[in-house]
Amino acid sequence: MPSGAVDIVRAWIDCVQRRDIEGIRAGVAPDYVIVEPIPLTYAGTYRGADGYTDFITKFRAAWGEFEAKEEIFSEVAPGVVLVKIVFRATACATGTPYEGGVVEFIHVKHDLITRSEIFYEDPVGAAAALGVHHVSADA
Repeated sequence: MPSGAVDIVRAWIDCVQRRDIEGIRAGVAPDYVIVEPIPLTYAGTYRGADGYTDFITKFRAAWGEFEAKEEIFSEVAPGVVLVKIVFRATACATGTPYEGGVVEFIHVKHDLITRSEIFYEDPVGAAAALGVHHVSADA
């Protein structure tokens, strides 16, 4: 069993990379929350292990196969791990490839993931790849 917030997050991200839904679900607290930013087609707040399953279903419907390379794992506050990711995928709806940075703050409490907050370095570019054209850089 991993110990320390960074080790717990690394183990959980490994489950995400392997598409190990049971491992992902086992790593999240019952009150887990993931916040995906607007303007993405799967934007919203998802709660609990079932919420994560709903999120990943919508995410995969938007992007299909994807590659995410983690570059940085750093505990930036007690129990809060910053994960810097380079994300590569092709949007299912448009066939448009996308590559960009994502920063995720993952909160850990009692050895479980309690919250994930995701920020895209280029949310307008990600939205455009997905076919969402009603956003602007000024939004």
